[in-house]
Parts: sequence; C-alpha cells; structure tokens
Amino acid sequence: MDARRRYLVAVSVALLLTACAVGPDYELPTTQAVPAYKRETPVPTTTDADWTPASPGRPDTLQWWQVFKDPILDGMMVELGKNNQNIQVSLANLRQALARVQEARASFFPVVGATGSVSRGRSVSGAAVGKTYSAAMQANWELDIWGGIRRSVESSAAEAESRAADLGAVLLSMRCELALNYFQVRMLDTLLGLYDQTITAYSHSLRITENQYKAGTVTRADVAQATAQLRAVEAAKADIRLRRNQTEHAMATLLGVPPIHFELAPKSLQQAHLPVISAGLPATLLERRPDIASAERQVAAANAAIGVAKSAHFPVFSFIASGGYTSPSFSRWLTSPHEIWSLGPSLFLSLFEGGAILARTDQAIAAWESTVAAYRQTVLQAFAEVEDALTASTLLKEEERLQEEAWHAAQEAEHIVKNQYTAGTVDYLAVVVAQASALENARTVIQLKG
Repeated sequence: MDARRRYLVAVSVALLLTACAVGPDYELPTTQAVPAYKRETPVPTTTDADWTPASPGRPDTLQWWQVFKDPILDGMMVELGKNNQNIQVSLANLRQALARVQEARASFFPVVGATGSVSRGRSVSGAAVGKTYSAAMQANWELDIWGGIRRSVESSAAEAESRAADLGAVLLSMRCELALNYFQVRMLDTLLGLYDQTITAYSHSLRITENQYKAGTVTRADVAQATAQLRAVEAAKADIRLRRNQTEHAMATLLGVPPIHFELAPKSLQQAHLPVISAGLPATLLERRPDIASAERQVAAANAAIGVAKSAHFPVFSFIASGGYTSPSFSRWLTSPHEIWSLGPSLFLSLFEGGAILARTDQAIAAWESTVAAYRQTVLQAFAEVEDALTASTLLKEEERLQEEAWHAAQEAEHIVKNQYTAGTVDYLAVVVAQASALENARTVIQLKG
C-alpha cells in the first residue's frame, strides 16, 4: 500500500470515528407540573375576539398591545422597536453570539497560512556569511474524533439561541414598560380632570362662604376651612402634574428621544378599551415566555460545554501539510531543486497538567447544575407572576366595584351635607369632611382602573 493510500485510509477511519461525541446528550430539565393556575378567573361565557394567545416559541410576533384599540399606543410601539437603546444593545449581543457560532464552526476546516522570509547568517563555523530566501504554505486540520468541536458549536449555538430569547425578553419588557407608563399617564390625565372639576366646585363653595361671612351668617373659621381645602386640592393637582411630566419623560427615554421632543396630549382613561384576557394553560407559558426560553438554552449551552471539557482528556489528531521553497539565491528561489514539502499525521496527548483538565470538567458540570437551578427558578417565578396577575385581575375588579359603590354613597352624603349647611343645621367642617370623602373615593376608583 503506497503512502497516499495509507493517508486516505487513515482519514476515512478518522471521519468514521467522528460519529461519537463525548459528554452527555442534552435533555430538558424536569420541572414541577402545574395542571392549572391556583387563581384562574372563571372562563367567560363570551371571549374577547381581539385576544389571540401567544404562538409557541414566537413571543416577539404577538402584537398584544393592539387589544387596547389605541392608535397612539400602536404608533409608539413601532417607534420603540426602532429607537429603544436597550433593544439595540440586545440586538448587538445577538449578533456577537451568532458570530461566535461561525467562529466555532470554522474549527471544522483546515487552517491554512503562508510565510516568507529573508535571513542573513552563517550556517557552520568558518562558512561564509550569506542570505537565505524562503517561502512556504502550511495547513493544519484537527480531526474532531471525540466531538469536542461539535460540542463547542452546539454550546455556541445554544448561547446564540439564548441571546435571541433575551432579545425577545427585552422587547417584551420594554413594550410592557411603555404600555404601563402610557396608561399611567392616562390615569393621571383622568385624575387631573377630576381635580379640575373639584377645584371649580371648591372655588364656588369658597365664594359662597365668603359671601355668607360678609352677610354675618358664618364665622371667619368657615372661610378659612374652605380656603385651606381649596389650596390643598390645588397642591395635590400640582403633584399629579409633576408625576405626569416625569412619566412622560420616562416614555421619551424608552422611545429613544430627548424629553423636549416628546409630548403626549391629554386623554382620559375612561376611553380605554379593557379586553377580557385568559391566562391560558400553564404548559403554554413555558413555550411563550422568552425569559424561560433563554434560561433553557443556557442549560443546553452548559450541557455541551461539559463535552468540550471532557474532550480534553483524549488525544488530539491532526493532519499537517506544508510546502514551499528555500534557496540561498534570490534568482533561483522558486525553482524545482529548492522545493521543500512535508505531509503527515500528528498526535498530541497531554500527560500531566496537575489536574487542570479534571478541574475544568468539574467547573463545567457545576456550571450546568447552576443553569438547571436557574431554569427551574425562572419557571417557578413565571408561574408566581401569572398567579399574581390573575389574583390582581380578580380582586381589583371586585375592589373597583365596591369602591364605585362607596364613591356614589360619598357623593350622596356630600349633597345632603351641603343642603344641611345651606339650611344652617351643620357647620362648614361637616361639608369639608363630606367633600374630602367624595374626592378620595373618586380618586381611588380612577387609580384602581389604572
């Protein structure tokens, strides 16, 4: 058998051996099965046709904000995707991860290089000093017999998928934050409208009280109480305006523009469309939440890293080839008599590293255990957050209903006390108490709806 045939046989055997890969094959970590949510709201007899459950594995494609039927919010969501800097950071991180996958895959192919040099020196004692011209090309191909390169690619690919899920999580987080701020502004706009009406009513009451004081039917204390009540409401309105401005500035930052270039026209929360939303089955939560997807891909990446670490226990097989020319004369440099070449397999086996390879393997296993625990914690946290939301959706709706009843009762009490004050049967303090109660109840109703 000639040398060329022996090399071909060796390559074929090596390629057959690459069918195996050291390290554990990936298995999805188990989590506690949850058949239903603890606080699931009763399924409505008629479902909202605008609500579409998230598609498994594609949380970024669900335009969930459209259920609110608000064109202003829809437009801002488009701008958010283009200009939000946190999203741009996540996109850049994803591109880095994809580039690392390409870098890992490059290890499947030979590394080819070229060298050229001119040197001047003496080869043996007493010989004349002369120049040596050389040029050569080298190729080194490491065979992935133990699957270390494949595990490295597998780990990098899982990392890239995790970064893609992180991008989905950032998109979801930024969109949620924008929507929360938007409806916060609408809630504050509604409160400002309430306080405008209250200031008008309190100003009217103050004028009446001042006229009665001039007529001698009430004391100066009544005027002072009416004035204090009006000024307190005006101060509270100023605080609400401050909160609105700050929230509007936060929205501008989310949209990637300076606050001076962003202004949101006032709009009442009463005009908002509130859809009926079902939480869906717990199993679908694992499919549509990007934070869970990212944590799971981290487990896959750590699992593959164990194989990379274990492959260092085995010898490295390579094929090395080189060829070129070397000559003491520049004119005869690239001629046949001065041609040099070499071709052959290479084997490297680390015999002693003081336990470094074992330590790296132990690190990889511990890192995998850490990602498994983080994945399970992420799943538990996700279920807890949904339970919190379901509880809030149910109990806040009931609280809002009761609070509206209290508000109506407070309005009726205010009307009665005002009539009693006009008739002179109660002092102005009773009016102040009744008006403050009505205002507080109205304020609470608006905040609950927000």
